[in-house]
Amino acid sequence: MAGCMSSGRVTIFCEKLMRNVIRRVWKLGLTALLLSVGSCGHLKQLELGKKGDEEEQKQSKEEEAAEKEGTVRVVGEVVSLHPDEGFVLIRCFGSGSLPENEALFSVDHGGQSCTLKPTGERIGRFHAADISGPVPKVGDLVIARKLPDSGLLVSPERPEGAL
Repeated sequence: MAGCMSSGRVTIFCEKLMRNVIRRVWKLGLTALLLSVGSCGHLKQLELGKKGDEEEQKQSKEEEAAEKEGTVRVVGEVVSLHPDEGFVLIRCFGSGSLPENEALFSVDHGGQSCTLKPTGERIGRFHAADISGPVPKVGDLVIARKLPDSGLLVSPERPEGAL
């Protein structure tokens, strides 16, 4: 009889031990699952961050290439006109600043251009520029063009079909 009792105790002990082992394995498996799910999101963020860095590098390379080529590029638009005082306010696109050492022109829908000279005054994305030549209109695009080595201002070419 005593032998039966001891085997019953061993059986109960083994069952308790197995339950504890199963609980620990279950907790360990659940923890591993939660960590892997969390790390997948983290890896995705890292991947997106890498893509963003690659896009920024590509964009900066394109800007550098455009600067080397001396191409014309849109940098803003005329948002306020003050003909009596002889200046305009320009809202800049992109970085929010006007390029240095480049000639600025405003161009309307008909292709008429006006030379602008930045005064250096700015508030956020808005820059003041003196008017030189015909008076621009509100809504005209402001373009920048690299100055040739001679330093002469060169008016942008009129698009085909413009009046």
